[in-house]
Amino acid sequence: MASSASTLALEPDQFAFLFRGDQGIGADELGNFLQRVATVARRNGAELRVVVVDHGSLVVVMKAVARSAKKEFFKAPVATTASGVTIVSVVVGAIVYAASAASGPAPLAKAGADLVEAKSVKEIQIVTVNQTIIIMDEGRAKEVRKREAERETLGIDRPAVARPSPAEVRKLVDRARDGSLTGEVHEAAGELVFRPTGFRYFVPIQLDSSAATEQLKAGHGYSVKAEIQTNRGQPDYIIIHEAKPI
Repeated sequence: MASSASTLALEPDQFAFLFRGDQGIGADELGNFLQRVATVARRNGAELRVVVVDHGSLVVVMKAVARSAKKEFFKAPVATTASGVTIVSVVVGAIVYAASAASGPAPLAKAGADLVEAKSVKEIQIVTVNQTIIIMDEGRAKEVRKREAERETLGIDRPAVARPSPAEVRKLVDRARDGSLTGEVHEAAGELVFRPTGFRYFVPIQLDSSAATEQLKAGHGYSVKAEIQTNRGQPDYIIIHEAKPI
């Protein structure tokens, strides 16, 4: 199977991963990577189905289907869309970000870096009906590890006190929704993070989801109206829609 959008003959609600390499990928490694991809998709309101696996240069074609209901704290943008093109656009955009060093790095970025470092693949591409994007290669894997080390040094992934309890997380989410959540913005490892008042716990700020993030400055306090996405019961990232200096 050729490795281009035109020859893959993808449907509008499909996208593909191309794993370039000559050593093959272990089933566990591939399964771990695709599991991380599925998690990103679920957070953005979609379920994924594998429809084709080709052994040429290992191509995995996936179909994105909007979830009929979400049991999350807030409604994902894709939940209100009916177009397969829109679903794929949202999901692919989220995957590209989650596979980058700028994501934190997120578990998907780490899984992709693992594949490259283990020499299983030289490059991972994601393909839609109209574009091909390289999401992992040797250079990107090094950047992921660099960002991971920076965050470890700064202690962002290791809160100095106990993480929020389920009740506290619910309270944070509710306060973010109604605009009563306060906290400070800090810069760490080249990205902005939000520390809710009363916690020594940093939540990465998703910068590309709202114009309100343009006014945020590190070292300043804000009252925000926002959405907090959780992962395994803990704050994963925050989308800030409104921010008032305090």
